[in-house]
Amino acid sequence: MQSPPARTLPAVAKKTKTFEFPEHLRAAQLALEEARAVHRAYREGLPVWDRTSEQVEDGWSEEQRAEEARLREAERVAAHLVWAHDFWKTVEVGDVVDARTALMHLEPVA
Repeated sequence: MQSPPARTLPAVAKKTKTFEFPEHLRAAQLALEEARAVHRAYREGLPVWDRTSEQVEDGWSEEQRAEEARLREAERVAAHLVWAHDFWKTVEVGDVVDARTALMHLEPVA
């Protein structure tokens, strides 16, 4: 006995909302992306001995440890400015994920 042919369901287009982000939130997001890029680039240039961060950091100089800590803190502060911004209080609960995703995918204003 043959199985009935597989049914394909029609694609459902999701309505995409647009969000009006305040300029200082947009700037904070761009600053966060820059802080992440600088931190990542710095870490990529450090000696890597193993996969565990404790063992990796054993091979770093005091200057490298201090710079890595400074860059990590700069990234943390930048992230805090984005996620703690008052704009998020104005977004409906069901739209927060879409709004945060939209903010992360903004193109820099020329």
